[in-house]
Amino acid sequence: MSSATDLESRLAPTHLPSTSQLQEEAQKTLKPTDEDKEDKARAEVVANPKSNDRYSFEINYTDGRGKQWKGEFETKILTIGEREISGLIQARKKGNSNIESFSALTIELHLMISHLQCSLTKRPKWAENLEELYDFGILQEIYEEVASHEAFFLGWGPDQSDSEGQRQDGDSGTP
Repeated sequence: MSSATDLESRLAPTHLPSTSQLQEEAQKTLKPTDEDKEDKARAEVVANPKSNDRYSFEINYTDGRGKQWKGEFETKILTIGEREISGLIQARKKGNSNIESFSALTIELHLMISHLQCSLTKRPKWAENLEELYDFGILQEIYEEVASHEAFFLGWGPDQSDSEGQRQDGDSGTP
């Protein structure tokens, strides 16, 4: 006659994995792989409108006098040739003058205006000639949105979710 322990060992479900083995297997299954992380990152990039070479945005800016500037803009990523044209516009604005003869603000205004002249494909009527604006804060707000789009599109943001960051080679991510 068999004993109770003998009967217990014969009826034990040894073909089934242990609880700890099942837990370990479940954690492996639930832990995202590098491929899963890459797929998720790609999906987030595609879902972000800044991942396209054209990007639409709205500005709602109130200047120091209380005037509200609203409008829809569309920008495009500049090609290398278009960046050259932007540089030529900046150079034309400087004339034959030495760059040291300009204030930092003037140099920055030249950069923003020349870049926006080449990159904006749609803008409200009040922004047709950016040089006629009085408040350079509105110009800066438009430019920052364009620069943010370019930084995202070109992969200069550290996680593709913002524009602040550095490129792989360590240079600043500002167009």
